[in-house]
Amino acid sequence: MAITDATGHASYVNRALRELLGLHVEEADQVTLKALLTSQSYERFGEEAMPAVQAKGVWRGELALIRRDGSAGCSSTVSTWASRGRRAPSSCSGSCSST
Repeated sequence: MAITDATGHASYVNRALRELLGLHVEEADQVTLKALLTSQSYERFGEEAMPAVQAKGVWRGELALIRRDGSAGCSSTVSTWASRGRRAPSSCSGSCSST
């Protein structure tokens, strides 16, 4: 699981996702969605997931994550917004598992 702010910077990456991606705990708060996803998945996230989350509150799908060794792994993803009472989203969380 990862929690990011509205700009895509991670504020939290859990141990399972860090291990899947080969991230050290010190790197977790410096990571961005753009760095975690393949370019195709990042584009899909912006074009498909973000509008769905804004319209429906949730998006479910599969995205390709980039591991430390450069290989890609498919991940089942659920994304939601935590708006903190504002109209604009303030964070996005995704729950990921290796497939």
